[in-house]
Amino acid sequence: MYGGWGGISVTVRFSGSIGVLEMFARTLFGFLYRSVSYIVDSI
Repeated sequence: MYGGWGGISVTVRFSGSIGVLEMFARTLFGFLYRSVSYIVDSI
């Protein structure tokens, strides 16, 4: 997609940041999901 090693390092860095964001989002959504489930169960 990009030419040369510079493009590869940029792609890796971009993919790495996406991975961190995805991990953070999954943790956050998992926590919210558990909270909602707990609240619904206690009603």
